[in-house]
Amino acid sequence: EFQKNTAVLHFDESVLPGKKIAWSAWNYLSTKSSSGNDAVSVSYLINKLQPISTTKSIIVTLNPVTKIDKKKIVKVIDYEHPLFNNKTVLAQKDIMNMQGSRGLYFSGAWLRYGFHEDGILSTKKILNQLLEFDGNSRKMLKIL
Repeated sequence: EFQKNTAVLHFDESVLPGKKIAWSAWNYLSTKSSSGNDAVSVSYLINKLQPISTTKSIIVTLNPVTKIDKKKIVKVIDYEHPLFNNKTVLAQKDIMNMQGSRGLYFSGAWLRYGFHEDGILSTKKILNQLLEFDGNSRKMLKIL
């Protein structure tokens, strides 16, 4: 299952905590409503995540819950993220049991917790499995 999301690349610091000392790589805002449609927004302060030589705050906000100054928006991107629930965990186990069946292997962030690094890790596992033994069962070099 997937969930629609909107990412906004911008320079509007109003989505960050009021005190600059509290700014971190991941900053969140949440709203509460009487209807139960509570919302959470995450703003990634790219300057804290990557060594970018600029004093301007570069921010990516996922699913904004407050208005972002339109003059400070660089790009808006709509896409989907996988949802992680009990069905997902069961499917992950099923896929792990099927890896290599009929010569098919699956990799992606959705095979773990959904982070980019998880996609790399799942691919690394498959590559190591494929390279561990050649046709004569001789040990080969592990990747990474």
